[in-house]
Order: sequence, then C-alpha cells, then structure tokens
Amino acid sequence: MSPPLIRLNSRRVVLAASTAFLATGLGGLAVAQLRSPSQPTNVVAITVDRVDPAQPLEPEPSSSSIRLSAVAANNIANVPALVGAPWLFPGDSSPRITAAAARPSLAFPAGTTYGDALQQLYMSVAQTGSLPPAAKLGPPLREGKVLIRATATTGVIIDLRAPWGFDPDTGAIATPTFSLPGDWTPQRVETAIRAAREAGSVLPEGAFIEAPVLPECEIEGSGSSC
Repeated sequence: MSPPLIRLNSRRVVLAASTAFLATGLGGLAVAQLRSPSQPTNVVAITVDRVDPAQPLEPEPSSSSIRLSAVAANNIANVPALVGAPWLFPGDSSPRITAAAARPSLAFPAGTTYGDALQQLYMSVAQTGSLPPAAKLGPPLREGKVLIRATATTGVIIDLRAPWGFDPDTGAIATPTFSLPGDWTPQRVETAIRAAREAGSVLPEGAFIEAPVLPECEIEGSGSSC
C-alpha cells in the first residue's frame, strides 16, 4: 500500500491518512491539528505549536496563494492573464466562481495531462511569473467549466479563472496544492519547508503539484452543470 500524502498550500499542511495534520502557513508548521480517521473534517486535537515565531509564515508576496520568486513577483504584472487571477491572488477570502471575470483558457500540447498542465503552470508562474512556454492562450471556457480533456491529438485545456477547480456547493475557487511523501514526520516536513524557504525555492524538495479530482460538472462535455 502506498504511503499517504502530505498536502500543502499557503494555508494548511494536511497528512491525508488515517490521521492528518493541518497547519497554517508555508514557512513552518504553525498550528497543527489532528483529524479523526472516520471524520477527516473534524478537528479533535491541537498537536504542534509554531516552530519559529521569528519566521513569517505567509508566502511572499503575502497576497499570493503560492510562493513566488523575486523574478516572478516582478513579472506577473506584465501578464494580463495572471494579473488579479483569483486562484493566484485570493485575498483574505475565497473568491467565488460566479463573481470572477472570464479569463483566457490555456491549451497544452498533445500528450499533456491535467496533472502535467498544473505542474507546468505552477512552476512557470512561481519561478518566472509567466505562462508555460509550450502552452497557448485561447478563448475562455464556458461558464463553470475549468477543463477540456486531452484527445489523441491535443493536450488538455484549462481555464485560467480556476485551473484547480472550485467547490460546486459554495463556488469557492481552489488554490494550488502540493504534496510530500506521507511517511514523513512533521519534523521532516518542517525541515523541508524551511530549507526551501532559505534556498528561495518555490517548492520543497520531494514535493509535487497535486491535480484535484474535478467534479464532472466542471469538465467540458460531461453533460452536467454545477
């Protein structure tokens, strides 16, 4: 059986197993909460305190949902498709898909899966503040659609309004998530995150971008709507 995954984004660290740790902040394990195996959304205990109060825990710049290099932070203003993107700059609340303005789609070459596309988008934006060089902008997808599946001759097409999807019940746009091996201890996770921060890396070593399982209603051609 494969080990569980530790899922992270700018607001939490989650160990997706029979128990899970939830922590705020990307700079270290801030407030970790042990979750119930049978009810993974129910917090049952506080287990870890902030490791280093002197270290700020927000990603930099603080308004972005991912850690941006200095080059990326400067370049994003020159990419209209990224400026103010709700998945990238959510602000203090979770932007809703119904309130977000239409944005271009991003088409990838043949052979590109949804997971590949998100990995390329994340790394390109985080490292250089630009879109993946192999992808091309296209017209916005239909309202409420975030993905067109790959075919034998084309790669996936994703919506730049909500490339990681949205909650079909609340409309909240999802922000990027990355994962680490689930057999890592909280101390090893904290060490990896701290090392990435000190090195100026946009991801800890061993991490990979996670592709969500989208509801069918968010996929073009599914025949359903959210």
